[in-house]
Amino acid sequence: MPGKESRQRIEKAICKAFENSDLKEIPKQKQIVGVGGTIRATLRLCKKLCGLPEDSRTFHREHLEALTRYLCKNDKDAMDLILLYEPERIHTLVPGVLLLRYLMDQYGAQAVTVSHYGVREGYLHQKIQPSLPDNS
Repeated sequence: MPGKESRQRIEKAICKAFENSDLKEIPKQKQIVGVGGTIRATLRLCKKLCGLPEDSRTFHREHLEALTRYLCKNDKDAMDLILLYEPERIHTLVPGVLLLRYLMDQYGAQAVTVSHYGVREGYLHQKIQPSLPDNS
């Protein structure tokens, strides 16, 4: 789990990467969609920590803030939460949550919906779709 100085370095790196990308040109959005394992893990932990319904695919800014505060306490309870529900993400979850929080701030997003699909499916769709015959 990253300590205070490590979190500050992560946040600084996120700001720098964002400022040097075309992402800052994307207009503000009230809701964003997330794809991938870290966002699914974030949703799962928000469900556990904030009592969201198990079938929920969306969490809100206040849920992410609660999760961030909990994880950044850097205590045994925070580590146990990750190890219990997302052990393979022990090293990537806090940086991912910090990145998501930054993006929500930058875009003014109030909610995140987690896609059923992942990056892998999007890649396969992109590669396979052009090779399929046109049925129009």
